[in-house]
Amino acid sequence: MGATESLFEGLFKVYQSILGIFPESWTSFITLILAMILVVIVALFIWYFYKSLSQKDLITLNLYKYNRSEHPTISKILAVMLYFIEYILVMPFLILVWFTALAFIILVIADQQSVQGVLFLSAVLIGAIRILAYVHKEIAQDLAKLFPFITLSIFLLSPGAFNLEGVFLRAAGLGILFDQVFAFFFVIFVVEIILRLGSTVRSFSRSGEPGPV
Repeated sequence: MGATESLFEGLFKVYQSILGIFPESWTSFITLILAMILVVIVALFIWYFYKSLSQKDLITLNLYKYNRSEHPTISKILAVMLYFIEYILVMPFLILVWFTALAFIILVIADQQSVQGVLFLSAVLIGAIRILAYVHKEIAQDLAKLFPFITLSIFLLSPGAFNLEGVFLRAAGLGILFDQVFAFFFVIFVVEIILRLGSTVRSFSRSGEPGPV
């Protein structure tokens, strides 16, 4: 048994222990409170998800401000290096975090989907949002916001949505998700690199050094 399965099975045992403390008549009340907390967590995740991922520039470290070289050639080389660190190394890591988190959320609330299906769906969504972020920010925001909220709505309206035992069991599949996530992320990474390089070339041709456009 993996660490992830042990973690969520442990959490489920804690949940059962909490229920055991109170009279059986309180079970529905406690489940209601926990379900509210779950919905709040998912809704907050969706809000941060669409606000962040739909931006072309996920981060604003502005590392190029540390380029103080006065030599034209060295200045451009340093500008490219700092830009590479900020947007080619750091930003894909953030996308990986969002991709994994989205896949986990969908895995938990979409009980009819296999892990492979969840990863494919998440990769399609993340990739489409990132492409649109470079083309049309408003559409990227709508896609990043509406699809997860619609998924949450379908989950809430489905029979047995608040069966927390089932939620814990599906969450335990996170270990399998981690085993396969990088293959799907690689495609997103390549797409992001192509988009960023295109944006960099356009920015460089305009200003003479890489920078946000």
